[in-house]
Amino acid sequence: MKLSIRLLFLLSFFLITMVASYAQTEGGKKTKAERKSEKERLKKENQIKENARWVLIQEKAESREFVIEIERVGNNAVSKRLNFVSVRNNRVIIQFETSSYSSENGLGGVTFDGTIANYKYTSAKNDNKPLYVCFDASINGTSRDIRVFISVTKSGRAVVTYNSGTENQGFFMPPDEANINIGVDMWD
Repeated sequence: MKLSIRLLFLLSFFLITMVASYAQTEGGKKTKAERKSEKERLKKENQIKENARWVLIQEKAESREFVIEIERVGNNAVSKRLNFVSVRNNRVIIQFETSSYSSENGLGGVTFDGTIANYKYTSAKNDNKPLYVCFDASINGTSRDIRVFISVTKSGRAVVTYNSGTENQGFFMPPDEANINIGVDMWD
C-alpha cells in the first residue's frame, strides 16, 4: 500500500513537471513577426516617454524650477546628493563637496544660497540640439557674482559650468524628483 502511494506520488510529480515544462516552452515561443512587432511597440512607447520628458525639461528650464544633480566634476565622480544646482524662481542653491577640512555646511562641503539675475533661457533648435540656460547668481554674504552656464540634452544630461571653469556633468530633473541633501551655514 505504501509503495503504491509513493509510486502514485512520484508519477504525479513527474507528470506535473513535464506538463509545466512543456507549457513554458510552447507558451514562450513567439514567431519572428510577433517578436518584431513587440520590439517596435516598445520602441514607440520609449520614444513617446522620451518626448514627454523632453517637453517637461523645457518647461522646467523656462519656468526656472529645476535641480541638476551633479555626478562628475571634471573627471572625478562625486555624490549626486551633495553636489547640485537647485533653481526655484529667483532663488538658487549651489552646493559642492570639499575636503573634510574645509567643510562649511555640515555635510562635507560648501552651500551657496543666493538670488538669480539676468536669467536667459534659449530653447533647443531641434530635438538633437541642447537647450541653454545662463544666469548670474548673487550669493548672500559675498560681493562677487557667479556666472552659471547650463546646457541640457533631450536625454536629460546636463553640463554646468561656473565662470567658464571646470565642467560639471549631471542630470536635469524637476525638484520633486531630486534626491538631494541641502547643507546649512555652520558659521551663522
